[in-house]
Amino acid sequence: QVWQFHGKGRQPRWIMEEVKASASYAQLLKKFPKWGFLFEHEVSAMCHDLNHFETPAYQYNRTENRIGYKEMDCICYDRVYGYRTAFAYLNEAAKGNLRDEKEALDRALAVRIPCGQFSYAIFAASAILGVSGTVEALDDREWRVMNGFGIESYTHMPSVYGPSNFKFLGQHHQTPIQVCDTQEDMFVVIANEVKEKTQVGRAVIVFFETSEMLEKYTATSHFRTLAIKHVLSENMSADDKDYVIKKAATGRQATFTSAVFGRGTDFFCNDMKLQEAGGVHIVQAFVSQQKSEEIQIQGRTARQGHKGTYCMVLMMEHLDTVYGVREATAKNAP
Repeated sequence: QVWQFHGKGRQPRWIMEEVKASASYAQLLKKFPKWGFLFEHEVSAMCHDLNHFETPAYQYNRTENRIGYKEMDCICYDRVYGYRTAFAYLNEAAKGNLRDEKEALDRALAVRIPCGQFSYAIFAASAILGVSGTVEALDDREWRVMNGFGIESYTHMPSVYGPSNFKFLGQHHQTPIQVCDTQEDMFVVIANEVKEKTQVGRAVIVFFETSEMLEKYTATSHFRTLAIKHVLSENMSADDKDYVIKKAATGRQATFTSAVFGRGTDFFCNDMKLQEAGGVHIVQAFVSQQKSEEIQIQGRTARQGHKGTYCMVLMMEHLDTVYGVREATAKNAP
């Protein structure tokens, strides 16, 4: 009903009035009398999207019979821009380009009912709502801090994406924890780990404990020999950080950063070829003093049901001086 006004230069408000006066809109309200407010809101959104459906530019893949949008160096077919994507499918159908028109339109043409939003809110001094994946890993000191804000209990809920595809200790043909005698040895192992994973089309994100250790590594020949790489540091501009973060979860890409980006940074993956290759691989080059930090870093991969793996590359001297772990104990650990 809305699409018929495409290319006629009509304003959204005029289109909205025409649609509301139509027999099909009346039939919709008759069938769902309690949801008139919702349909009015969504039809209004359709009218506003009609004249802008080609922004951003889309690409139709005839083999996949799907419309996608450019995300960094790949095309994402899961991205939807309001009703613009639906109109893009109708536009391709009008041109006769859709390989399987019925299948494509059945998938694309639907009312996009908003089901809710995530938010963080403080209603009063004694009530704070929030979401975290590491509450169960908080230590006594962290819980004392939480108690100071009136938070004394929590509820654990399973992921809406089902069982996790995250792999650490149970990986095939992979040493999950490698302990190196010297810093040079550790840098060599990290470089080999990155090369091995990127050569098969995966992405790797390496976390160092501090910015200083990150700078030491990026100054070495091991770093310079890597083909596709980026550094994510605290002193970068917001735009540069955003670029590197979006780029990190793409195939054959290596990203090097410090522990501060292990908490909350969303290295979200829209690269289907990367998923087929095994997803994002995380390398942690230090031992976290807090369990919650380790869980957060692990959580930078295998997000929202995707595949992902994790390993640790550690230096024996650091384990000995900081944690008192002797060489025999470290190298005999599973």
